[in-house]
Amino acid sequence: MPIIAGIALLIAIYILYKLFVDGFLFKIPIFFAGWIGMIIILKALGVRGVAFTLDGGTQIGIATVISTIICLGALLTTRVKE
Repeated sequence: MPIIAGIALLIAIYILYKLFVDGFLFKIPIFFAGWIGMIIILKALGVRGVAFTLDGGTQIGIATVISTIICLGALLTTRVKE
């Protein structure tokens, strides 16, 4: 059992290392914090309309759509190694 735990720990360290080197270790928390923050700010400013309704009746707000587009655009346009 300790060998399996050691191998799992080595894999976890390697994944964290790759995320750190590629810059995603910093991009992921900033992405989600920015996304939630923008939704909160847009709703505080009064943006409360419905962008579209899913098949089950779930409504997606305009603030959520705007925040998602901005955050995904920022994530996709940041420079990474080729």
